[in-house]
Amino acid sequence: MTDNPSWHSREYDLIIIGGGINGVAIARDAALRGLTVLLLEKSDFGSGASSKTSKLAHGGLRYLEQFNFSLVYEALHERERLIQNAPHLVKPLPFIFPLYATASRSALKIRLGIWMYNQLSGGKKYEKKSYLSKEEVLQFVPQIKAEGLKGAGYYYDAQMQDSRLVIENMLSAEKSGAILHNHMEVTGLIKESGKVRGIKFKDLEQGTEGKIRAQVVVHTTGAWSNKILFEDDRRPRFTVQPSKGIHIVVSDIGLKHALILSDPQHSIRVFFVIPWFGKTLIGTTDTEYTGDPDTVHVDQADVDCLLKAFNTYFPGHPLSSGNIISTFAGLRPLYQHGRKQASAASREHEIYTSDSGLITLLGGKFTTYRKIAEEVVNQVVKQWTGKKKFKRSMTAILPLYGGHPSLQDRPLHEWNSILLRYELNQLQIQHLVRGYGSACFSVLDTLAETPQGNQPLCHLHPHLVGELIYSAKVEKTKHLKDWFYRRTTIAWSECGGRQCAEKSARILGFYLKWTPRRVAEEISDYLTSLEKG
Repeated sequence: MTDNPSWHSREYDLIIIGGGINGVAIARDAALRGLTVLLLEKSDFGSGASSKTSKLAHGGLRYLEQFNFSLVYEALHERERLIQNAPHLVKPLPFIFPLYATASRSALKIRLGIWMYNQLSGGKKYEKKSYLSKEEVLQFVPQIKAEGLKGAGYYYDAQMQDSRLVIENMLSAEKSGAILHNHMEVTGLIKESGKVRGIKFKDLEQGTEGKIRAQVVVHTTGAWSNKILFEDDRRPRFTVQPSKGIHIVVSDIGLKHALILSDPQHSIRVFFVIPWFGKTLIGTTDTEYTGDPDTVHVDQADVDCLLKAFNTYFPGHPLSSGNIISTFAGLRPLYQHGRKQASAASREHEIYTSDSGLITLLGGKFTTYRKIAEEVVNQVVKQWTGKKKFKRSMTAILPLYGGHPSLQDRPLHEWNSILLRYELNQLQIQHLVRGYGSACFSVLDTLAETPQGNQPLCHLHPHLVGELIYSAKVEKTKHLKDWFYRRTTIAWSECGGRQCAEKSARILGFYLKWTPRRVAEEISDYLTSLEKG
């Protein structure tokens, strides 16, 4: 079944269903407090909405218009904790909010909003300036439409590597004693006297099935939540009404700052244009989704909506479908109470404990995942029936797996010796540090142990042969798609990894003992996924 076949014959304090950012963060917090923890994810860690975000750790400037100050306050403080505890994955990013003569928001409103935004963050300001003149905007973004431009708000949020944050939370949880498995589907709940006492599961790699008992079960499957909610209770008090958001990736348009722009069709809504890994990311849409979460995809109507909005602001540099490198769609797990209309779905989070004792997390922002996890584990401890005592949550101050600060202070001559020892160049070291932080030394060890480990997978990307083996050995990469979509961003690049798909499959297959047929299937499955978008 796995490298450690005894994991499924134990009873746990806590079982977590779902391995998105919230699930792995709950596993980490619970394990650090002393609970025995098992997490099962039916696909790959972060394969749902957690790897399909706008790649921003932010407070949500637009929520100030809704007077949701508490949500903004919490998100801004969590943003700062992410910058502190995962500095290699979360970095400050300047934002420009252009103001046009036809805009529904006045210059005073934007200035006041940004001032309040900075105050809610605890006075943390990366730049004293909060407003730009028209001339300054055009200096920073010369391509943007000048007609009607009056100026712009100027502030900072942060950019994150979302899928890497999921992986590092998973590794941090595992390091603290939790057991986490991907490609393991929870197929049902075990109930005794009306109370949930465990789960039924299927190993999707081996095809075997089993049952596991636990004192408490927590359910964090986001847009997939209704399946378990209705199995637990035929009339649950809460249900999920997903909202679909899509992003498009195009070639670099030359931005050094991110843009937050009002959708010209819906003046209250905003969308982002963001520099991202040498490309430009544009998104997101917000439409109700009623289909199967497993088959969510980008529609041409979604693409047309974003392109139309973008081209309104860049009439001299318009984009068409032919300019798009890649696209992705994710589902926000908005929730409803009872039978309210979908328009009333909340964008905050709810921790719902049913009559059976099943704890379900509904909604939530990626940025606040750590605080949400802390609250969920508080609820687990609150309903604990045994005499076991647990520690306080420490995740607010503990660095993530690769977030040790000593990396930043390493003297230059030590990096030079590392370059020589592993026969790497400066760009390759920068790539490893950016992706793995202080854990890059573990990656370097794998490079040294792997034949041709320091060789690039292909000339188009900085990723190394040994890095791929490390991802399988340490980060639980079990499929080619896991590597291309969530351990790296290769799937979203111009080539999509087509040139190195076969080589990567052979290397991964050798380590994971795949048959030639399995190698061919993995390549075909991955290439098909690229064509689907």
